[in-house]
Amino acid sequence: MPNIDQERLPRLGDPPDRPGRLMTPLQAELLEENKVPDLDAMGVALHRMGVAPEAGYGEAGPEPLPSPMSDDSGDRYLGWPPVFQWEIDPGDPSLESGEASVRIGDWEFEVWFQVHPGNLVYASIQAMEGDPAEGPERRHPVGRNVVVNLVYDRRRSGVVAIYGTARDFRPFVEAFRIAGKLGDEPGPATMEPSHEC
Repeated sequence: MPNIDQERLPRLGDPPDRPGRLMTPLQAELLEENKVPDLDAMGVALHRMGVAPEAGYGEAGPEPLPSPMSDDSGDRYLGWPPVFQWEIDPGDPSLESGEASVRIGDWEFEVWFQVHPGNLVYASIQAMEGDPAEGPERRHPVGRNVVVNLVYDRRRSGVVAIYGTARDFRPFVEAFRIAGKLGDEPGPATMEPSHEC
């Protein structure tokens, strides 16, 4: 949904006891669909509890769409095409996985990875800037802890997906390259568990 500036939203029948009351973006959306939103019910729900039953949002969030392609537990997706990321499980001892620590300049990268049987390496990389404070505890200011996830295809020797909140993904790719001992030329990621670089 587009970001809507609340100051520009039309007013919905200003009641005499509450002049100048503005609509929320959800209320404006319902009005566009020719549904008259209940300001009191929805306003309280949205602003106090974060729910709007009239719009399909309960206390646990939006109602999920029906998904018939699941096993009995509802945890495993059985549809086609497979979604390999959903088959990654940090608690599965049958999948090759591990951790590595990499230091690049003032940044420390903690790399966690797991190898999917389809020769895909799923990695989560957390970066923290070095803290000059001395003592047994290290403190990192808010906003200096960044996480990026990537998927490396061993057969094609390349990253096929990368996402996260970092402005620049390149240091994370470099940390993965070092942790995976990829070298400077194309080749398979060895991803040896539990080592420091």
